Amino acid sequence: MVAAGAACDNVTSTQATTKSVTVGDNFFAPDVDTVSVGDSVLFVSGELAYEGGKSLELDDLADHRRTLYARVSRLKLNDLLMQFDYPDANVHAEKRSVTTTASQKLFMLNSPFMLSQARALAARLRANPAESDKARVHHAYRLLFGREPEVTEVKMALEFLRKPGAPGMTRWEQYAQLLLASNEMLYVD
Repeated sequence: MVAAGAACDNVTSTQATTKSVTVGDNFFAPDVDTVSVGDSVLFVSGELAYEGGKSLELDDLADHRRTLYARVSRLKLNDLLMQFDYPDANVHAEKRSVTTTASQKLFMLNSPFMLSQARALAARLRANPAESDKARVHHAYRLLFGREPEVTEVKMALEFLRKPGAPGMTRWEQYAQLLLASNEMLYVD
């Protein structure tokens, strides 16, 4: 569950891998799938902060650090972690359950975190005013999926972007939200 093209933009793959964290014996790390999704979304939106610091709640929108640094409470597990199959920290589990539920996809579409990252990604894609929408769509596909878009994908994107926006979000923000929630962004074949 990591963006295929994550290392093709501002951060080189060497920088991305040298920022890894060594997990100590007393450190309780979040589920790798939850971590990968959060980190990938932050990375492609351009919001990922590499410095460490005080642990914050997972749903704190001001926290742009790797998901690995999030606070995990054994007393009351964060709702987001429970939604994405994080095991109970107080019980031994031989194997983690893996589910795909409607509430997980609804989170990907409607959570404040995903909406803020969609806005950040849209701003990142529109940063160069001289760039055409077609060039931005190509940039988005390289950044999120590590490939060039198909002709039909470009055509559908441009048709979508030409339509009037909805209240609260621009068309580019809606398009970024759609890309971030896509299966291709979340799963590597």
